[in-house]
Amino acid sequence: MDHIHAIHEVARRFEGLVHRGGTRAEGIPDDAVDRLLRRQILLVVHPGVHRLASTPLTGRLQLRAALLAAGPDATASHRSAWALHRGTSDLDVIEIAVTKDTHPPLRGVIVHRTTWMPPGHRAEVDGLACTSLERTLADLGAVLPQHLVDAAVTRAVIERRTTIRRLYRLVDEHGRQGRRGIGSLRRSLDRWLMGDKPPDSVLEVIFARLLEHSGIAMPTFQHEIRDGAGRLVARVDAAWVRHKVIAEVDGFVAHASHEAFEHDRRRQNELVALEWTVLRFTRKDLLQRRGETLRTIAAAVARAA
Repeated sequence: MDHIHAIHEVARRFEGLVHRGGTRAEGIPDDAVDRLLRRQILLVVHPGVHRLASTPLTGRLQLRAALLAAGPDATASHRSAWALHRGTSDLDVIEIAVTKDTHPPLRGVIVHRTTWMPPGHRAEVDGLACTSLERTLADLGAVLPQHLVDAAVTRAVIERRTTIRRLYRLVDEHGRQGRRGIGSLRRSLDRWLMGDKPPDSVLEVIFARLLEHSGIAMPTFQHEIRDGAGRLVARVDAAWVRHKVIAEVDGFVAHASHEAFEHDRRRQNELVALEWTVLRFTRKDLLQRRGETLRTIAAAVARAA
C-alpha cells in the first residue's frame, strides 16, 4: 500500500496537518508516520499532530493543530474565536476551550477549561469548531481590558451579527454560572441601554453614539407620548421632552409597505397636533451626513428653548 500517498491525502483534508487519529482511521500504521517524521517530511506540532514540512505554520494552522490535539470537545475560544468571527487570519494568541480535565501538553496554546458549554454556545466558523459569537463576547472579558470588550461588542452589533437583546439573554444565563468575563460584557451592554431598555434597532444605537460627544443634551430614548386623555400616541426613538423635539431614525425595510407609510403619516400628524417638532433621519444621515444631522438637531432644540 502507498502509505505516503495516503498520508498526503489525510494532510490535504486538514490543511497540511496529519493527526494519528486520522491516519489510524484510514488504516495507515503508526510506523509509516514515524518514518516520515524521521525523514523530516513530517514535523511535530503537538503530540499526535504533525504537519508537512512544506506547509507554513500559520496562526490558523496552529489553531487547527491545537483543536485536533485537544480532541473533539475542543473549540476555538476567547481571542482566537473573536479573530475567526471577524474573518481575520491574524491569530497572535492561540486559545481553545475544553470541557475535560486532561489533554496532551500543548506548547504555545492557552487552554481554558470549562464545565459549561451547551450546544448553543458552539459554532463552526470557516471550518473550525468555535464558540458562538455571543459566548465569545462573554469570554473576552476574562482576557481583554474593558475598552477592547466595548469595541468588540460595538463592532458585532453595528455589523448586525448579534443583538443587544441576545447578548443580555446570554448574560442572564452565563451570569448565573459565575463565569469570568461576564461582568465586562454586562458593563458594555449597559452602555447601550436606551433609558432602561435595550434598543430596538442598530440605527438607534448609531444615533446614540453620534450624540454622545456632540455637546447636545442626551434625549430620553424610547419615550412614550400620550394625548390629553392618556391614550398612547407613539413610542418615539428619542425625545427632548422639555423642548418637545422628537428624533426618529428610520430604516427603509420597516417603513417600506403601504400600510407602514400610511401609519407613519397619521402618527406624525398626531404628534405635530400635540405641538411636537418631529425630525426624521435615515441611515445615510447618521453615517454619511453626521455634521448636518447634528446641526439640524441642535437648531431644533435651540429654537424650542
